[in-house]
Amino acid sequence: MPVMPGPKKAKKKIQIIETAEDLFTKHGMKRITVEEICQKAGVSKMTFYKYFSNKVELAKYIWRMWLEEGIKEVDRIDEMNVPFPEKLEMILKYKLEFASNWNPDFLAELLSLDIPLEEGKREAIYVPIYVLNFLWRPMTNCLNWQRMKI
Repeated sequence: MPVMPGPKKAKKKIQIIETAEDLFTKHGMKRITVEEICQKAGVSKMTFYKYFSNKVELAKYIWRMWLEEGIKEVDRIDEMNVPFPEKLEMILKYKLEFASNWNPDFLAELLSLDIPLEEGKREAIYVPIYVLNFLWRPMTNCLNWQRMKI
């Protein structure tokens, strides 16, 4: 039977992830070192390497975590009993709020990584992204217009 990590081990992994997420989204991945992540997270490099082989693997982990959260949020919105245009607006607002905190360099770095997705998730992610990107500009223009109107 596999040994489950104790609360202390899980806490350290979470500290590493949250710290890296904060640093990467503010400064990009290339500018941040493993040493900086460890220092700000209050963990040793040995602890870091126990969970992640390098900062790129950590960034991939964060990316997958964000995709999972995004899918859950879109599913939550989809299950709501509201008209489609409202659902679409909620999804676009979520995407806008989520992405507004990212450093553009980090987004470019993430997109340049080869991050394989589990089978079946490609369709679940890429089709909605294609549709959302197709509708993104007109919808954000509409949202901006509504904000100015208020």
